[in-house]
Amino acid sequence: MYSPFSLPNHILKNKKIILFGLLFAFLFFVPFISSAATLSLSPSSGNYNVGSSLTINIYANSADQSINAASGIISFPSDKLTITSVSKSGSIIGFWVQEPSFTNTAGTVNFEGIIFNPGFTGSSGKILSINFNVKNKLNNRKVKVNRI
Repeated sequence: MYSPFSLPNHILKNKKIILFGLLFAFLFFVPFISSAATLSLSPSSGNYNVGSSLTINIYANSADQSINAASGIISFPSDKLTITSVSKSGSIIGFWVQEPSFTNTAGTVNFEGIIFNPGFTGSSGKILSINFNVKNKLNNRKVKVNRI
């Protein structure tokens, strides 16, 4: 006869298998909803004449989750644009792991930084500004973010 507080071994073994199966199903089959932060460029396009200057701002956007770091490689057409300077003024980045750097020859800008606690949540958190000089006609040619 079984006590109301003890179960036979074969029932306990089945319970363990069922509990393990439920845990497995929960961990691997229940979809987790998350939203990632994005980086955007502003202005995203435009027509610019030779000799004119152009400033592109890089913004972080994270509506419902706080972000605490941002990094990226920005590519630009080096036959059309020359970087004159990169500005961190007004940036949400508190510590630069890799100071923003650029090469006009390769047509890239590199950056990597940390945003101190509690991080950044919202839209249009300024990361940095890139100042260009237009050396050839630029008709809606895209500046691309290659890796974020």
